[in-house]
Amino acid sequence: MDIKKILICDPDNGWESQILKSLGEQAFELLTARSGKEAQDIIYSQEIDIIIIALELRDFTAIEVIKYIKYTQQKTRIILTCKNLETFDNTFSSDKKIAKMGISDYLIKPFKAEKLINLTLDKNASDSWRNLHGKVSANIEEEVSDL
Repeated sequence: MDIKKILICDPDNGWESQILKSLGEQAFELLTARSGKEAQDIIYSQEIDIIIIALELRDFTAIEVIKYIKYTQQKTRIILTCKNLETFDNTFSSDKKIAKMGISDYLIKPFKAEKLINLTLDKNASDSWRNLHGKVSANIEEEVSDL
């Protein structure tokens, strides 16, 4: 069984520590970055299985890092964290945009450690954003599969 390599990218020391504590007991290799630039440097030099990335980044934005991942490591699962649902909704105006960006899951802070652990352990757990606004149409599914 391969050990998953997880990159945690959050500028908030408190959240980073909490995520590290939550995942520390699991069999993961954990890497951290405080900025978008740091995250891109790590992604450039290593293959990452999962990235847990805060929407609120400095240097390079989370969106820029996610676009970089999309072009360099298409198999990387992206779990986006956000301070609140309003910020999430304002950033991602449609389910189509979320799907095209390759974001598989999202967590609104504060979130329970068990939820994060379940998302990282279950490679089939994806597209939790669908539960936020209902089902995505079949047309969007087809468009995304064409990317």
